[in-house]
Amino acid sequence: VAPKLHGKQSLGGLHWAIADTSGRSIIVEYLEGQRMVLENHPRVMTNDPDIRWHWRNLNTYVNLNPQYPWQNDILQIKTDADIGAVPRPIGHGWNLFGLPGDSSPPSRFVRLFYLRGYALQSSALTSFQEAVVLGTGLLNNVFLPVGPVAGNPREPGDGPELTDYGVLKSCQEKLMLIRGYVNSQWRLIDLKRLDFSKGHSWPLEDGSLGLQDITDGAKEANHGDAPKDHLYL
Repeated sequence: VAPKLHGKQSLGGLHWAIADTSGRSIIVEYLEGQRMVLENHPRVMTNDPDIRWHWRNLNTYVNLNPQYPWQNDILQIKTDADIGAVPRPIGHGWNLFGLPGDSSPPSRFVRLFYLRGYALQSSALTSFQEAVVLGTGLLNNVFLPVGPVAGNPREPGDGPELTDYGVLKSCQEKLMLIRGYVNSQWRLIDLKRLDFSKGHSWPLEDGSLGLQDITDGAKEANHGDAPKDHLYL
């Protein structure tokens, strides 16, 4: 990667996340035209601002907690009404209260960092399949459909943002999964079977939604007899 960028390119926030089979990950980005290489210990990257800004911004959300919020039990009192004891958490998700939900790069960075970190703390990955499930969930959380994220009318050609495609990579397995905007079904590319002395390309879309018709695969079942991992109608 070039040590410097010149001309109009130097104005852009160009950056890459690079990983290898050892598990090491680095971030390469350009600040004022100068190349910067940093270890990607948080294992997350989004768009501008620069990565060091995103790292500092994580300090703003130290109130988040991976545990169920029982910490205010020391203040709990009983009420005379049918409200019961207060304060107490109602339902789930309050440990993530304050996690930003908008689609700006800083908010997406914070969401991915904390959701990924808490998920791995709760249950360490033991297989490629588990990694794909977690990666899919994280990408779904920052997926941008056409329309909600407005373009800048003062910038010619700056239309609404969207997530054109998604990619999951397994450096150890040397596998890449891709999915399109319309067809969100993962498709696999085995990098071990490619001749990298030549270029290769694949269409991101195939003209379909990638749906699988399972109607004829139904098995008769009585109410309550269907396994828990089955849909019962």
